[in-house]
Amino acid sequence: MNELATIWWGWILPAAIQATLILLLVALIDRLLPTRLWPQVRTVLWWAVLLRLALPPLVALPWALEFPGAPAAGIAPGWTRWVAIAWLCGVVVTLVSIVTRHRLALRRLRRQTVVDRGDDEALQRIAAMTGVRRLPEIRCGDSVATPFVIG
Repeated sequence: MNELATIWWGWILPAAIQATLILLLVALIDRLLPTRLWPQVRTVLWWAVLLRLALPPLVALPWALEFPGAPAAGIAPGWTRWVAIAWLCGVVVTLVSIVTRHRLALRRLRRQTVVDRGDDEALQRIAAMTGVRRLPEIRCGDSVATPFVIG
């Protein structure tokens, strides 16, 4: 287990630093150019951050940071095992939370009643201008306090 934790620590530290740098760069670009960038470009930039966070340690990127002599200096091998275990526990808790919240949102969505839009002409014009091919279903109910989009 110590060897596995040491290997993990040698990967997570550079990945965390790299992800932080990418996140800060994208956040800065997003903040400085909010009206000049197309929404599609902003989405791609944030997907790059997500991709860096989601890639496993075996997938190296051309701009990957490498730290020779991992684990990091000052980290005893016993500590790396506990850090790896804590990280894995965090991943499991996060995934369970995401799945639970998504299922709750879907359950609440099913309880909502579909709103009759009446004349869809204005909505169809907006959809054509924004490139939306299929008009969304609009629902209303008491189980959701604020507007939200899902799907």
